Amino acid sequence: EALPEAVIIVFNMLGRIFLEQARYEEADRVLSEAIELGRNTNPPFPSGMLSIQQGEAALAQGSLDRAETLTRQGLETVSETD
Repeated sequence: EALPEAVIIVFNMLGRIFLEQARYEEADRVLSEAIELGRNTNPPFPSGMLSIQQGEAALAQGSLDRAETLTRQGLETVSETD
């Protein structure tokens, strides 16, 4: 069985690929799964960049408010884990 951290990293890579392929709904889905898995690890997996990538998917889909919210959440998390 794969470690949760490894699954999160793979989901992150898939999300990035889906973003590059303009498959935004799929990117959002796998990034959401990665964030949820990360919440359940001990200690919690840093999810800042995952949220920022979700914001990128939201922006590409025309959801400016969601993109801003996700990006700000991601920035806060990135700052806390630096």
